[in-house]
Amino acid sequence: MALDDELDETDALIERRFRDHPYVEIILSMPGLGPVLGAEFIAHTGGGMNVFGSPDRLAGVAGLAWHPSPKTPDGSAATCADPAATAAA
Repeated sequence: MALDDELDETDALIERRFRDHPYVEIILSMPGLGPVLGAEFIAHTGGGMNVFGSPDRLAGVAGLAWHPSPKTPDGSAATCADPAATAAA
């Protein structure tokens, strides 16, 4: 069996298993999440949304919600430790 065939078979197995999850419709409603990434999301969360504590926390972790910049102990805005990242911004 060619590698592409094995990958296709594995993707199909993941999708079939994912489609049985009770939150499949909710997960698939999130932009950018398909069956394989959705299955990975379930694997990372243990299948329960309560790991996030609130919908706002889930949106923040997913990068879909704004959150304030962290502050340093003196109250000033934190800066990026990577100069290359700062230069690119």
